[in-house]
Amino acid sequence: MMLDLLHLENFDSFVVDCQAGLSGNSVLAKFPCILDSAKFFVWIGSTEVSLFGKTTLMNLANLAEAKGAQELYLLLDNDHVEIKQFLRMFKVIDAERVRSNQVQTLIRKELKPKMLDVAFYKMDL
Repeated sequence: MMLDLLHLENFDSFVVDCQAGLSGNSVLAKFPCILDSAKFFVWIGSTEVSLFGKTTLMNLANLAEAKGAQELYLLLDNDHVEIKQFLRMFKVIDAERVRSNQVQTLIRKELKPKMLDVAFYKMDL
């Protein structure tokens, strides 16, 4: 989905697991990620907020920073049923919604931000 959406030039892709359990071996959720130069994109989609906590977010931010990213973009479904909980978390970490004109620079030229079912939130690293 992200590859169909984003305007990418030279990128690496990752899948980050959110793990739990006594041994830490139970995968609760997977988050596809793309690193394009200094931008690190994470697909949250419709993931439950209970599976994407502050620890997962900080692990993703650390990974992004270690890979040389300067900006972390979180992609969340516009109609997510728990959007208010995500917005509270994003406010704490100073992640701000990316406006339409800025989104246009991140997505493929033939796409329009208003047509997307996903919202972009940006956090500077």
